[in-house]
Amino acid sequence: MLKDYDLPWLGCLPYYGVTKSGRKIASRTLLMCAALPLAFSIASRTPIWPRLLAVLTHWKHLLVRKPLNIPRTISAS
Repeated sequence: MLKDYDLPWLGCLPYYGVTKSGRKIASRTLLMCAALPLAFSIASRTPIWPRLLAVLTHWKHLLVRKPLNIPRTISAS
């Protein structure tokens, strides 16, 4: 579909997260820290390697990729 309409791929990256208590987390590093519990899901099923790759890719994107789909207008409260 993207190729048919000459559209760029836009990765799904969060601008901020909301904790269970309702606090917003806008720091990419803090989002990465909040995603660390994903490590516990890696060994929950086999095969492990695809799950490990998915978690590592998610963490990498949180740390180094910039969201390109929507201008960042959300303030951290």
